[in-house]
Amino acid sequence: MFGSDILDIAVGMILIYLLLSLILTAVQETIEAWGKSRAANLERAISELLQGDSTLVTEFYDHPLIYALHGGKRGESARRDRPSYIPRSTFAAVLIDLMRKDPESVNANLKRAFDGLDHLTGGDLTKLRREIERWYDGAMDRASGWYKRSTHSRLFWLGLGVAVLLNVNSVMLAQHLATDPQSRELANRLAASVAEAGPDQGREKLNQYTDQLDQIGLPIGWDTSAVKRIADSFPVRPEPPAKAGFLYILNWLGALLALILGYAITGLAVTLGAPFWFDLLNKFMVIRSTVKPTEKSPDEASEDSGGNAAPKPTP
Repeated sequence: MFGSDILDIAVGMILIYLLLSLILTAVQETIEAWGKSRAANLERAISELLQGDSTLVTEFYDHPLIYALHGGKRGESARRDRPSYIPRSTFAAVLIDLMRKDPESVNANLKRAFDGLDHLTGGDLTKLRREIERWYDGAMDRASGWYKRSTHSRLFWLGLGVAVLLNVNSVMLAQHLATDPQSRELANRLAASVAEAGPDQGREKLNQYTDQLDQIGLPIGWDTSAVKRIADSFPVRPEPPAKAGFLYILNWLGALLALILGYAITGLAVTLGAPFWFDLLNKFMVIRSTVKPTEKSPDEASEDSGGNAAPKPTP
């Protein structure tokens, strides 16, 4: 049925995006562990709270309460080992200690902000800590937004790079699934296994799933047939070439746009993340399980008929 074919194509595409998202999640975690982007993002937020006072930022990170949160040596050589998370209570305690130790050497803007909070709370230390924690939480909300935007941007470019490197073109994949019932059925069987395994086992069995995906015969990867398939998607060049008219150029540009769009769609899809695709896959599998049983042949015998189809009534 036409409707169920579209559903199967959608499930196959979701499966590909899901597996690719799992791969990119592992790559992203590796980049994060190497580049310490969360720690750098937190340091940026702390620096803004401390009004860009580099001396105070260094003293803040060298404070025993903060230093206990990361390893390595003190000083600039330990920048890569700075913590990626600081509890708000710890931040408040360290800031109060630094401000009251030598208030005259502190940045004037920071001193004004601190004195304002101190005046607001009437000098009550408990209330002051609470207000500083709220101030810190607001800064962390902004830092979280920075990190998410940075992560999405990085995932898009990583996804686009992987899409081109592995030749994962959404347009060609959808066309292949639409015209190859066997690949479509095999992809849906694998999708059912992935959905049943769940997110945790999905990460553990990623290599197994990618190997099974290779056996389906989808147009993924670079080989002679892949190059030929891309070449065939462009219009045939007229002979002699001088006779190439406007329509040919328009069709050629359209084919190029479709090729670029296919890779761009893949790159955008993986920015949604594996949890999104797992959730969507489960929803589609539920829909598919309710649609597929209705696709029985009208002449198919029921189990109660003993293998004989009931005779059709005569008019």
